[in-house]
Amino acid sequence: VISPPGVTTNITDATTLKEVTLAQIPLAEDGTYRIALKTKPRVSKYTQIDGRWLSVRPVRGAGGLPKEAMSERNYVTPEELAKDAKVIESISSRTLETFVTKGRSSDKVLETTGKGLEVKLSKNPSEIYLDQGLEFDVLFDGQPIKGQTVQIEQAGKAPLEFKSDDKGHVKATFKAAGTYLL
Repeated sequence: VISPPGVTTNITDATTLKEVTLAQIPLAEDGTYRIALKTKPRVSKYTQIDGRWLSVRPVRGAGGLPKEAMSERNYVTPEELAKDAKVIESISSRTLETFVTKGRSSDKVLETTGKGLEVKLSKNPSEIYLDQGLEFDVLFDGQPIKGQTVQIEQAGKAPLEFKSDDKGHVKATFKAAGTYLL
């Protein structure tokens, strides 16, 4: 949690259930809070065989060897790799962020870190209005990403798709008020 003055603290009061996690976050002062839930980074390995990219992973379950031929699956086991096979690693993580405003909104929590993939909002989410839309920049390590496709979803509707310009800037417009997921 990042508080309105920019102080970062960990969420300490959370309950994880089967399909939802509930967290209590004290909102001690007025302003906008940035709440982030992050997964641990996941490392995946890939190799290219006969023009196909396959994940490299051990066989799951009992038996020790895959039942299907390699041409019929999207993975290869480490034992099946040639000694000179080129293997690449992909590190992925997920972050879910939301903004909560108590009283008057504030903008300190909108600052970016310059690390990894980030969205730099041009205005506080509490101040987005239908007739103005939403403007933001898509950044990677602080640098704009040109031509990045961005999807914005609303429950029960087809996602809206936008592309960043040469400066990584996106202007999204909406036809109806509601809750959206970027």
